[in-house]
Amino acid sequence: MSLLQQAHEEEYNAFRMEKAWSQTFFLMLVQLADIVSIVFAAHIALFFVFGSLAPVSPYILLAGFGGIVFVNIAKHRRSYTFDSLRHFIHQVRSISTSWMLTLLIVAAIVFFTATEENYARLWIGVWATGSLGLLIFNRAVARSVVLSAHRAGRFSKPVVLIGNREDCLRFCDYLNSHPAPTIRVIAHHILDEDDRGDGAVQGQRFDALPSLVAWMQDHDVGSVLLAMPHRDEDGISSILTRLRCLPVDVDLIPDTIRYSQRPIVFINDLPTINMMSSPLPLGARIAKRSIDILLSGIMILMLSPIMIAATLAIRLESPGPIIFRQGRSGFNNRAFTVYKFRTMRMAEVEDKEVRQAQRNDPRVTRCGRIMRRLSIDELPQLFNVLKGDMSLVGPRPHAVAHTEKYSTLIDTYLERHKVKPGITGWAQVNGLRGETRTLEKMARRVEYDLHYVENWSILLDVKILFLTALRIIDKEAY
Repeated sequence: MSLLQQAHEEEYNAFRMEKAWSQTFFLMLVQLADIVSIVFAAHIALFFVFGSLAPVSPYILLAGFGGIVFVNIAKHRRSYTFDSLRHFIHQVRSISTSWMLTLLIVAAIVFFTATEENYARLWIGVWATGSLGLLIFNRAVARSVVLSAHRAGRFSKPVVLIGNREDCLRFCDYLNSHPAPTIRVIAHHILDEDDRGDGAVQGQRFDALPSLVAWMQDHDVGSVLLAMPHRDEDGISSILTRLRCLPVDVDLIPDTIRYSQRPIVFINDLPTINMMSSPLPLGARIAKRSIDILLSGIMILMLSPIMIAATLAIRLESPGPIIFRQGRSGFNNRAFTVYKFRTMRMAEVEDKEVRQAQRNDPRVTRCGRIMRRLSIDELPQLFNVLKGDMSLVGPRPHAVAHTEKYSTLIDTYLERHKVKPGITGWAQVNGLRGETRTLEKMARRVEYDLHYVENWSILLDVKILFLTALRIIDKEAY
C-alpha cells in the first residue's frame, strides 16, 4: 500500500470513528421540539389570560392536537429536511403557512364537532402568536446546529464518485464552494483513459473499477455518484452492471449543476426539473385568502362610518357617481374593475386618456385631496378583496393602459402579476407611491414588487400592513 493510499485509509477510518449524528433522530427531535413549543405556548397563554396553570385541561389538549396537526402539515411541506433547515427565510415562510393552516383546521374541527368548551378568544390569540414565535426560534436554533454539524463533518454521508474527469471536477468544485456539504467523497474512479491524476478530484483514487468494487465491499460504503453525460447510456449501463453485486445506492448527477437547486417533478415515471413555479403554492393561497376575507370583513365593519362620511362629502361637493370604477390589471394579467371613491371632477373622470394624478392636480376636488392624503379613497377596494379580485397586500394594480405600455419597456414587469394585486404593497411602504414620472421610478417600483412576489410570507404581509398603518398620512399621495 502506497503512502497516499495509507493516508486515505486512515482518513476514512477516522471518518467512520467520528461520532456521526443520526439524521433521523435529529429531525425527530426538531418535530418533538415543535410540539413541546406549541403546548408550552398554551401554558403561557393560560397563565397570561387566567393567571393560573392547568397541567391537563381542554386548552392543553387542544394545543397538543394542534401540535400534531402542525408537524404533519410541515412534514408534508418538506420542512423537516436538512436542506430546508439550512435556509432560515424559507423555513419562516413555510412554518408560518403551516401554522396558519393548522389554526384553520383546529378551528374547523372545534366548530363542526360542536364541543361544549368555549375557548377564550384572548387565549387563542396569545397561544397562536406565542406558538409561531417559538416555532421560528426553534428553526433558528436548528439551522445553527445543522450548519455547525456540517462544518464539523457530522451529518455528512460518505460517497464514491465515478465518472469522466471533467464532470467529476465540476462536481468537486461545486462541493468545495458549498458552505456546508452534506456528503464527503472518500474514493473515486475516473473513466478517461488520459487522466493525469493530479489529485484535484477528492478521495482515494482507484485506476481500475474492479479494485474500487473490492474496496467498497470491505468498507461498507452505501452510496455511489455517477458524474457522466446522461446520453452515455452504454457507459452508465456498464457501470451499473459492475456495481450490481454491491448493496449500494447509485445516483446520477445532473448534466448541468446550475439547475441542481431546482425541484424534481415526476410526470408519471419521468423525472423532470421544475424550472419555474408559482410563488404561492396551494396551502399559501388558502391561508392568504382566508386572512383577506377575515380582515377585509372586519375592516369594512369598523371603517363603515368613515366610508359613509366620505359618501356624503362626495355627494355634497360635486355631481356624479360616488364610486369611481376603472379597469386594472390583476392576477395573471386578467383585467378587473377596481373601486375607489371618486376624488376628481366628473368631466375629468370621463376623460378617455389615463393620466396619473400629479401634485396640485387641478382635477382633484377639495374633499378628494383630503381623501387621497389619508388613503380614504382606497377603502372601497376592501370589497374588491372580498370578491377575490385583490388581496390586502400585494403589488398595486395599474391601469390596463399602463400595463400595456410598461410591459414593453420593462422586461420583468408582467412578473408582478403572479400574485393578486393589493391595497398596499412592499413598494408603497418603501416610499414608492404616487406618480411615476420616469421609467426609472417605475422600474424601481417593479423591483420592490418582485421582491414581495419572490419572498412572500404571512409575516411579510403583517409587516406591510403594520407599516401601512404607520404611514397612512403619506406626503407622496395626491
